[in-house]
Amino acid sequence: MKKYLPVICRNSMPEIAPFKLNEENLPFFRFLISESPEWQKEETEEEGLQDYMRSYQMIGGEWLVWKEADAPIGISYHAEWVPSNEKAWLGTLLLHPDCRNRGYGKKIIQAIAVNLKQAGHKVLFAACPEEQDNWTQFLCHCGFEQLKREIAQSGKYFLILILPL
Repeated sequence: MKKYLPVICRNSMPEIAPFKLNEENLPFFRFLISESPEWQKEETEEEGLQDYMRSYQMIGGEWLVWKEADAPIGISYHAEWVPSNEKAWLGTLLLHPDCRNRGYGKKIIQAIAVNLKQAGHKVLFAACPEEQDNWTQFLCHCGFEQLKREIAQSGKYFLILILPL
């Protein structure tokens, strides 16, 4: 599997830009999945990626590849409207291992939040399995606040978080 090496982080946060995810970016997505065992356990393994992405098609959200100086550094999915509460949701954010804990995730969430606010949204929702403390801590570090705890039909508990825009 190809190793994706992003640009080395500088002292100041470099500019990152989103691009629509396409077939060409799927090997990078698979690489991120292979480097994210917790995400694999909760969401899907590399082999199930196409089916996983198809399951989100009816919502009509946006899969984005985030790049720094033409090097892919992460992938996100968000939707402006989901059936459960008719609000905007952040569904996925995966970063290259070399870009984790360096401010990239927060910057990506901020960019998504700015676009949603400009579109008239007042809040961005996110959910994560209750036992994924690292995910919850990351989202809270990015400004999300815990709203409630819900139980899915599977019996699994999720924390619902909100980011006021």
